Amino acid sequence: WGGGWLADFKFYDFAGSTVVHALGGFTALLGAWMLGPRLGKYNPDGSPRAI
Repeated sequence: WGGGWLADFKFYDFAGSTVVHALGGFTALLGAWMLGPRLGKYNPDGSPRAI
């Protein structure tokens, strides 16, 4: 069924799980990018600050 280019690599997507996990991973990456680094994580000398 389909015979797309991924079929040449013996790739099978059971119940659409690839789409679900790829979308979730991309959304998490986008969210982390939008939030940016945690401010105040390090002291001015570069040592970690205890929370």
